Amino acid sequence: MKKMANQNATADGYVLFSAQLSTHAWTQYQATFDIVVGSSTSNVTHAFNKLTDLVGQDCPTNVVELDWEVGYVNVNLKDLGARRMIGVNGVWPPEAIYANTGDTLTINLSNKLDVPTALHFFGIHQTGAPQYDGYPMVNQCPIPAKSNYTYTVLLNQTGTFYIEGSYAGQSVDGLRVPLIVRSTSDPKWDDYVVTLSEWYDEEYSSLFGTFSSTLNPLGVLPKPEAIIVNEVANASVHFNSGEKYMLRLISFASQLSMFVAIDSHNMTIVEVDGFPVEEYEVTALTIAPGQRFGVLVEGMHDQNTTIINYMMHVTQQVGNADADGTEAPVGALSTFLTVSYGPDNPYGDAIDTTESSDAFILYDDSMLRTFVPAKKTEVLKPTRRIVLDAAVQMMADGSARGTFNNTAYIQPKVPSLITALTIGDTLKSDPTVYGVDTIPYVIDDGVTEIVILNQDITNAHSFHLHGHSFQIVDVDNLPFDPSKNFDALPDDNRDDSKRREGTQRKADDDDDGGAGGDDTASGYPTRDTVQIPPASYAVIRFRNENAGVWLLHSTNTFLRDYGFAATLIVNPDEIPGADDLMDAAYNQTCAAAGVPTRGNAAGNLGSDLSGYIFSPGLPPSGPTAAFWGTIFGCAACVLVMILAVYLFHIPDDVWADRIQAKKND
Repeated sequence: MKKMANQNATADGYVLFSAQLSTHAWTQYQATFDIVVGSSTSNVTHAFNKLTDLVGQDCPTNVVELDWEVGYVNVNLKDLGARRMIGVNGVWPPEAIYANTGDTLTINLSNKLDVPTALHFFGIHQTGAPQYDGYPMVNQCPIPAKSNYTYTVLLNQTGTFYIEGSYAGQSVDGLRVPLIVRSTSDPKWDDYVVTLSEWYDEEYSSLFGTFSSTLNPLGVLPKPEAIIVNEVANASVHFNSGEKYMLRLISFASQLSMFVAIDSHNMTIVEVDGFPVEEYEVTALTIAPGQRFGVLVEGMHDQNTTIINYMMHVTQQVGNADADGTEAPVGALSTFLTVSYGPDNPYGDAIDTTESSDAFILYDDSMLRTFVPAKKTEVLKPTRRIVLDAAVQMMADGSARGTFNNTAYIQPKVPSLITALTIGDTLKSDPTVYGVDTIPYVIDDGVTEIVILNQDITNAHSFHLHGHSFQIVDVDNLPFDPSKNFDALPDDNRDDSKRREGTQRKADDDDDGGAGGDDTASGYPTRDTVQIPPASYAVIRFRNENAGVWLLHSTNTFLRDYGFAATLIVNPDEIPGADDLMDAAYNQTCAAAGVPTRGNAAGNLGSDLSGYIFSPGLPPSGPTAAFWGTIFGCAACVLVMILAVYLFHIPDDVWADRIQAKKND
């Protein structure tokens, strides 16, 4: 069944694809029976056959089916200029998608690019279907240029998610689409999708080439030209007096965390990363790359306050380094979205986003009771601990890469999921067959605790886990004390005067994201993306319930693509078989991409890893010859430039004297 689409206008820059048909599969054929009365027996038989096709299917069942041609679109944004972006069906930005919990989303993708592509459904767990998680060389083969592939995704979660191009930073070049999954228990607020992105004048391939060069041993990140809201230069939303609105904030950012505040309006947080939480009122929040928030904002009541418009300020918080390697100050990049009560209204007084954070009522992931789950979940008790020492380091080849435990992730020659499915029962629990530089961890039943140590003393880093959501049980300054007890609930350090009772979204009975559930009232927030401040750590826990191969990675796109990732092989004995996950289309895509459909990380059978490509590794003892070559090369270039400037700025009279002296010789 293909659901019809209603096009509903929303925040400037987006149109929502809204699935509105009946929720009962039998009613899809109501019209067929209506027209057969008095008609021929053949028509009645045709209708009966259609109905009997539904017998045995779960009801209600709805399919949101989309045909996507992914290709290049020439875009010219006001004040920012023109460049080529990646759009869908000749449109950029692509249409946002609205669906309902329990729907199946089918995307028939036709790759019209001149390079491969793939889609990741950010925040969707893909329970029982890891082959559709969409990360190249982890869950699937890249979809070659001029090829087709179909993703079939069960939407059994509720909340704010998005779809991104996961091949070679294609999300940075525009392949990014909001995905909103509604529940029948959601209050009927008006929705506005508000996306936050960076604008680069160059395409990702060029930016990444500069970043990954051995001429960039300090790992200085490319600097965006601007921040944009809803993919336009002048976004706006319309408010009516006294009405309540749900703003779904989605960070598409490739590296920047952003500070968000609305003039004269408070925001009440009701959802984080797809999880409903007890309502908490703030005047500002920080959103890291990959994170999502659902916030309620109420329109002004006083007539004197609705004759003016207001700004939602979006300001760079942490992340980008300037060309000289120093940290960019707060507010280095900023923009705003207009909250409009009338098209001709003037703007009201603007808040000062450069004020101390003490001037705002902020949320903070490290204030662990800020987000109390709307459905109480038990405090998970770990059966295994993994410690990941996270750092950006210079490697032996002179490049700067993200590393976990001094190792930079390198893609295997065979997708790790295929290795799990084809390597054999004896070896699939052996992490070495997945390649040591995929940073593999084989995890069995129980609860996993991951401790991520951010050794970067300048930058915050955010990390996203595929296939799961997790409890954040601690965020604190380094050093990490391994004996610290997290099993007791944290102190309630919220300001409960900011908590608003009675209108929060009801959590669905099964909406616990694998975090487990009883009535023991855990105060630990559940997310799928956590931000860790500089020189700090985070402790996250999750149930090992979703069998498959999943990535844990930085949400900084440049660092994700250059080492900052690890591979989790969860319950390998419970992953569905190759016949179930690797259908003909899956295998054909791999064949077209020239990727083997069996074997270990080196493309060999058994434990033979000959030909495996290793990470360059850290310098064996201090800086390498390649590093010193880079440094001296850069120094020589600088000296040549200084000499050139000196020569070409010699005063004219000095030049004249030298020329005359030469003539006299």
